[in-house]
Parts: sequence; C-alpha cells; structure tokens
Amino acid sequence: MPARSIEAVRIVLDENLIGLAKGLMPLRSDATVFGHPLIESIIPTGTLDVDWITEVGQRGWVLVTNDRRLRTRPDEAAAAVATS
Repeated sequence: MPARSIEAVRIVLDENLIGLAKGLMPLRSDATVFGHPLIESIIPTGTLDVDWITEVGQRGWVLVTNDRRLRTRPDEAAAAVATS
C-alpha cells in the first residue's frame, strides 16, 4: 500500500526506477517515487538532481537510485554532503 500522507514517507525512489517502485510501493507504506502525486509538489518529475538531493536530505528520506555518477558530479556531491 503506498504512503497516504507526506509524513509517512521514508523511502523515495528516483524516477529512473519506476519499475522497482511499482513493485515496492504495494509492499511498503512508507515508499513513494518521484512524480507520485503525494510528493509531486515537492519533487516534480524532471527536477534537477542537485535540487532533489537537497530536499530528500533535509527531510531525512532514504533515496534509492541507480544513478552511478551522482557522487562524481561536484555540485551533486556537495549537496549530498551538505544535507547529511
């Protein structure tokens, strides 16, 4: 069952993992995916990585992504470190 309120969200899947999200969300009530109506106003589909990294970090959410270059891009790595 997908998260029903923004307060219930603990796990956020990057939009590049929509297939995994479709399988996980029915099993985890605290999981959602970028672009889902629950968080669309906070992290709309297509949000730049540096912007969602900051938002996810500030909210204490766990992010699941398959973006292997995330830590090697200076702006994105700095955003991740700043919010951890």
